[in-house]
Amino acid sequence: MVRVRLGWLGHVEFPVSDIAHLSRMNWPWWGGLGARLGRKMVAYTTAWGEAVVVELATPVEARMPMRWRAERVIVGVQDAGGFMEAIARERRSAIPPASR
Repeated sequence: MVRVRLGWLGHVEFPVSDIAHLSRMNWPWWGGLGARLGRKMVAYTTAWGEAVVVELATPVEARMPMRWRAERVIVGVQDAGGFMEAIARERRSAIPPASR
């Protein structure tokens, strides 16, 4: 399970099995900071710069603090590569041994 929390501003959680695609992006200064929303998207950022884009196979309900349906979650993290690798490890461990 991936849990993203930005204090009282918002949170979202979803199983790693719902992740369809991971990528990186440069979160722009004009995107603002905090919990942000857009068309089928939520973002949790505390700084401008590198962020991870999580594309979901199934829409998820996010809080920010209102409810919002999202197919894409953008997470501003200090170590984007480490975050993506942790998700990849979790996805590999979630696959049953017979399916590998």
